[in-house]
Amino acid sequence: MAALYAFRPMTTKDLPRMRQWLAGPHVWEQYALVSGDLAEPAMDRYVVAAISATSSVMT
Repeated sequence: MAALYAFRPMTTKDLPRMRQWLAGPHVWEQYALVSGDLAEPAMDRYVVAAISATSSVMT
């Protein structure tokens, strides 16, 4: 079964995973595309979490 996705605000509990993700080369390749938008007040940061039909949000 395909996973569904849930969006939730980022918290300090997400920082270790974000640090790991940010260390990946793919992040810096795409950073130039969005870096100018990060100062935009309407830009919200959310964590996208996969959820299954039988469980709550997976982290």
